[in-house]
Amino acid sequence: MSLDVSGFLERFFSADNKFTLSKAEHLERVQPWVERLRTKPPQRTLLPHWRQDGEVEWYGLAFSDAELRILGEEITAFVGPSYSDFRGLPAVLDENRLLERAVSELTGGRAFRFRGQGGPDIQKTVAKGLRLLRMSWEQRKGRQREAPRPTSVVLRDFYLALGARHRASAEAHLSFLQEHFRLDALNLLFLRVQLIAELGGPAELLAIQGLDDLLRVRRPLPVTWALVTAIYQKEIAPLEATGNAAGAVAFFTERILPEFGSLYAKRAGSLQPEVVKSFMLLAVARGRADLRDELLALPFPARERAFLTQLAALLPAAAPVQATHPLEAAHRAASLSDFDRAFALARKAEPSLARARLLFECAYELGNLEAEREAVSALESLPAGERETFLRSRRNRDYNAALVGKEQGAPAVAGSAAVPASWVEWLVRLRDDAGWDRAYETAKQGSTEWSHEALLSPDRTGELARLIAQVGTQERFQNALPHLLAFFLQHGDEAFPRPEFRSIYVRLLEALVYGTQGGADVARLFYDLAEALLRVGVSRELYAEMEGLAEDLWRGWASPILLDGLLDFLDLLMAYPCPDAALRVRLLGSMGGELGRFRGRLVPSQLQMLRRLSTGLSMPELFRALAEDRSSAEAVEEAQEHTGLLANKMVAIYTLTESAGQRVRDMLLQTYPGVVVQLSHDKVGNERLKQLARNADIFLMVTASAKHAATLFIEDQRKERPLLRPTGKGSASALRVIHEYLQSLAAEQAA
Repeated sequence: MSLDVSGFLERFFSADNKFTLSKAEHLERVQPWVERLRTKPPQRTLLPHWRQDGEVEWYGLAFSDAELRILGEEITAFVGPSYSDFRGLPAVLDENRLLERAVSELTGGRAFRFRGQGGPDIQKTVAKGLRLLRMSWEQRKGRQREAPRPTSVVLRDFYLALGARHRASAEAHLSFLQEHFRLDALNLLFLRVQLIAELGGPAELLAIQGLDDLLRVRRPLPVTWALVTAIYQKEIAPLEATGNAAGAVAFFTERILPEFGSLYAKRAGSLQPEVVKSFMLLAVARGRADLRDELLALPFPARERAFLTQLAALLPAAAPVQATHPLEAAHRAASLSDFDRAFALARKAEPSLARARLLFECAYELGNLEAEREAVSALESLPAGERETFLRSRRNRDYNAALVGKEQGAPAVAGSAAVPASWVEWLVRLRDDAGWDRAYETAKQGSTEWSHEALLSPDRTGELARLIAQVGTQERFQNALPHLLAFFLQHGDEAFPRPEFRSIYVRLLEALVYGTQGGADVARLFYDLAEALLRVGVSRELYAEMEGLAEDLWRGWASPILLDGLLDFLDLLMAYPCPDAALRVRLLGSMGGELGRFRGRLVPSQLQMLRRLSTGLSMPELFRALAEDRSSAEAVEEAQEHTGLLANKMVAIYTLTESAGQRVRDMLLQTYPGVVVQLSHDKVGNERLKQLARNADIFLMVTASAKHAATLFIEDQRKERPLLRPTGKGSASALRVIHEYLQSLAAEQAA
């Protein structure tokens, strides 16, 4: 049921009512009743009608027959016939009265009408009883269990929070999974590892409760890679910084392998720099020239290759190896549990039943899509008789069914197409195969294993964009959306943002807006995609499409939480060339039309941003309307009271989004006289960043726009001094966290 609540409220608080809506909302005793109608879905509530003769008439509004019965019982209990004319019967509404016609249309006639019987004291008693009723609703609401959410949706929101680098949000989703017994303890531990790996530091990850269990059990590849990366960053990176390759090998051999040796059983195709360098340490420590040569042949960023080459030089050249049959050598490697090498050799061997068996064993042990695809393809290439022989084993049948993502008896997907090798293949199968039960897991794996370069041809990028548009509303696609976003926004794409992916970024924006439930994390990811588009350049039509998507996001999920993200987006638009200035004005105007709903809930940082944007877009009347609101004016006054707290203080801002950092600096200088603001955009620790971290009174570290190495460096230098972490990349979130810090500082001084 779609209800026009805003239109109803304007009609209810109209000429027939003593107070207009804007005046009524300023009254603390009225606003909570109104806000109950603005929830999704609206909740039963009561609204006062101040008659021209001075009496107050109350209307109880409900949205189902069951709600109406409950509301009648509640009014009887808290007010009753002793102080009012209420007798428990629904009101007979007069359609000729504008107010009562509005009530009838909103509720379908499910309403009560009553008034206090007596003088002012009785009226106060009625108001007190109704206030107690509302308080009981609020207390009951606090005890209610959260609305049930499918586990797949909670996991999607968890990974969206990771992508938005919003730790508090990710922790909340993880707590939901734990408190509602959605996952077992081990899978919750896997998720916590991924959370800390993305949003924490290596020391925190290596101190995680349950680390011993992680070292003993079969782990998802991202969990293993996260632990290997954390060990490298904490223990080996300092030695790399000094060029001490021999010391790194000695430390790895003596300290790391004895405790964490199980983590280095397989690389499984990872190209993460810390993982590759860790396996080079393993190659040198164990005299594995074959592994060394394999790692040196990998495509590797030039800045990371120097230490890799330095490590490799510590291992003498290997003696020539006598040529052997690839399959024989592969079996020998598998017998030594070296499944990386076994797979590399077996895939070169001639097709045979023995080769297929070995490739399936490698696929199981390695757990990556490349090995699984090769195994399925090897089975398909066998003659029918040998294929039948292989599948006689129940274990082989079950594992093959798991790889192709089909239940036994379902139609088979031919050959290696059962295990996609790119997002295009994944989307094609998702479109054509409604029963693909492994779609989500494949997308999750593919986001860290598939190649960006494989998509660079115009045909591939165009096809990918069209496929996203075709399947974007499917539930399986929406559940996998965080992993597509991670692939295109985060996972080590050295060339990000790519002009070739322009159409893909737009389709992902659409999927984000129309397939999620809004919120701060969605707004942050919207900002990231929009920034990528603006950096690669957009036409007027594409610019208009982005603006329209932002409007739709706001109309669908308008809230004070979402406001920060869209203010950041508008601020971003102000920093880039605009093909049509009217589009920016339209977006701010669209947002301004809804801001009246949040009177009293806007914080000074949001008002500061709105003032700046409305002035910059020649819409000063928008901010004037907000400033006239009593609660907004109080927020502005509160911000002005904080100006002295930053006098003669130094604020350091670390962000890789230079334009946003400069805008925050300019606003701080305008708002807080006497403050000194220093910016840093360095990607690694250096002497200047060290001095800023040690000497700044307040340090603002924009983790959503930062290199991990630099944030770890800042944290190490900062120690116990104030370190503020805004959750977004833009100006609004940075100003919010500064304001919240000043609020706490003012409260401490007052105490």
